[in-house]
Amino acid sequence: MKIVGFVLLALYLAAAAAVPTLLDPGWMSLLSEILLMLAMAQMWNLLAGYTGLVSLGHQAFIGVGAYFVFYFSDRLDLHPFLLLPVAGLVCALVAAALAPLLFRLRDAYFSIGIWVFAEIVYLLATKTRELGSTNGVALKAMRLVDT
Repeated sequence: MKIVGFVLLALYLAAAAAVPTLLDPGWMSLLSEILLMLAMAQMWNLLAGYTGLVSLGHQAFIGVGAYFVFYFSDRLDLHPFLLLPVAGLVCALVAAALAPLLFRLRDAYFSIGIWVFAEIVYLLATKTRELGSTNGVALKAMRLVDT
């Protein structure tokens, strides 16, 4: 049974690696957006579905990961895709630091607490010049991505 799992995992990884060469940029963008929405829906399901906690700020973790990838891929001149697993770890560290504070709150207080965290992330991103402030910033390392 374990061999079947490894074979399926290998086929999945081969298919995932082949997708950028098989699809044009428009379909890749659509697929990325769909997968992002599925991930955020799963985040919502884990909190609201299993614990009953309504999150109004879980999108902040997506923003933290995205800004991490953008900032460090430009500064270190690395391919942005190489930093994606590290971005997940950074988001997990932020969540681990925030969880002891937020999980003490219940009902609307939890919702407001996570919303406040999302607003803090938003304010930090829009007030930081290196992140482009309110104008945004171009991802210079995007030249490393083959189109």
